[in-house]
Parts: sequence; structure tokens; C-alpha cells
Amino acid sequence: KKFYKFELNEGKEAKWFSLEKLTCLNLTPPIYENIFKIFKNISQISNKKINKFEIAFLKLNNLKKKNNRTYFSSNNNFCINRQNIIIFREILKLNKINIGRICFHKNLNDQIQEMLIFHNKKIKIKSHKQNKSSVSYHIYEGSINIVTYDKNNKIIKSNKLIKEKNNSHNLEFYRLRPNIYRSIKSLSDYAIFFEIACGPFKDKDTIWMK
Repeated sequence: KKFYKFELNEGKEAKWFSLEKLTCLNLTPPIYENIFKIFKNISQISNKKINKFEIAFLKLNNLKKKNNRTYFSSNNNFCINRQNIIIFREILKLNKINIGRICFHKNLNDQIQEMLIFHNKKIKIKSHKQNKSSVSYHIYEGSINIVTYDKNNKIIKSNKLIKEKNNSHNLEFYRLRPNIYRSIKSLSDYAIFFEIACGPFKDKDTIWMK
């Protein structure tokens, strides 16, 4: 028989910390993947505390907030780990935002527009196209369906991008001509995916199917 000795560290390592410290602590996945649930089960979590939590997240990751849905990198060099990707998803939930994005580029004039897009529920982005030279999608979490259409709104092709453990046969990347009408629908309860397109970004370049 083997015997194992356990030593408790009570009083040695444990200490109180503010909620915004969660952004920089080395958390286990069950913690950072459920921050929304944790916050909701703590009494009297005010908008002020949620705002402080968001500000700490932005500072840690060198991000600036354009609006409730869009965040830009403050630096030309940008990196982010999984913990903070999921924390951003949870921040969107806390702010009751269903679609959000982190832009890895600094502004709308950059020649390459790299975005990590978050859908916090099943959402469909209606058919649209752009006057650009290229666009691509890469699924990070969950699943989405990208459907292309002709000018008469007839379906050309449907491509499901699915991120699934232990399955190497799912499509995870899709590059297409941006001047073809396409819709994007999240199939899972939440989805996270990359969209990379040529810049600069101008609203007038996006044409929505009537």
C-alpha cells in the first residue's frame, strides 16, 4: 500500500483580493470559464465593480474601448492568452452584450484588419459582401455556418466551421472572395472566431443583401 501525505497551506498563501485582480491571476479553467456565473452568485455586484473589472482587463491586455461592442489594440504588437479571451467573453455577458470583437489592429485605417469575434448566443449576421480583395474565417471555439449566395439570394454553398476536441475532420478555416454575398450564423450557444480582411475599413464598402 502507498500512503500519501497532504500538507494544508491555510494561512500561508490565502489572501483577499479585489475582483479586478482576477484578470491577472493565474486561474484554473473552471474559474475563468465561469466568471459570469461566479459574479452572478455574488451579492450586490454593482455596475461600478463590473466597470473596474473591465478597466483592469483593458489595461492588462493593452486594449482601448471604442464602444460597447468593439475594442482595439493600443500597440502594433498584440498578444492574448486563452484565460483573457474567455474573460472578455464573460465581460460581454456581464454587460449584456451579445456580439463583441477584439481588433488586433490599432484603427480602421490599417491595411490588415484582424478581429476575434464573440457571439454570446446563437446569432445570424444577414447576407452581405464587401469591396475588398480577401476575407477569411478561423473558428476558435464553438461552431458557425458561413453560407454564400448569388445575387438572387440563392444559396451557393454552406460551410460549417467547428472547433471540437479529438475531431480532426471538421473544417476550421475558410477563405473566400469578399465580393460574394455571405451570411454568418453561430450554431453553438456561444462562438468565438477570427475574421481577417484587407483594410482600411469603411462602412460604405459593406453591401447588405436587400
